[in-house]
This record gives sequence, C-alpha cells and structure tokens, in this order.
Amino acid sequence: MTINQTQYGQYEHGQPFHQGGGTWRRSDKWTSNGGVVDFDLLFVVDKDDDSPLHDKSNGGYSADCSCCWLNFAHSHLLHEQRTNRGEKT
Repeated sequence: MTINQTQYGQYEHGQPFHQGGGTWRRSDKWTSNGGVVDFDLLFVVDKDDDSPLHDKSNGGYSADCSCCWLNFAHSHLLHEQRTNRGEKT
C-alpha cells in the first residue's frame, strides 16, 4: 500500500480487488490537512497496480482512453495502457 503526502493532505492507495470479468478496482482514501476524509473508487490494471490516480486536468485528458472519455476515476498505469494501445471508445 502506498501513501502519498501532498501539500493538501494525504492520499492512501487501497488494495485492488477483482470486480468481475476483466475489471479491477481500488478504493483509495483521501484525508485533507483539515481532517476531511473522502474515498475514490477507481479502475486499475490488475492486482499489482499501485500507480497514482490519473490527473485529467492540465492536459491529462485523452479521448483515446475510455475512462477519461466517460469521466471515470482511473489509475495512471491504466491510462497509459489504454492510450498506448490506441483504444477508441
């Protein structure tokens, strides 16, 4: 499990789990410096995907990635995998 400290708070990666079919998800926990807790359920590549949440802002959006196109939270590794193989949705 990975914990990232940012200037705004702490982001803790959850354990990936198999949702069915070929789908893997992960529930990550965000805790702001003020103590507010929020959870992100994101799509990941597989059980070993510990990459950070993909940031769609600042040019990170790609219409070649179905998760970006559908506005689904997803890992950076999944984004790279989908855009590198030229997936179109």
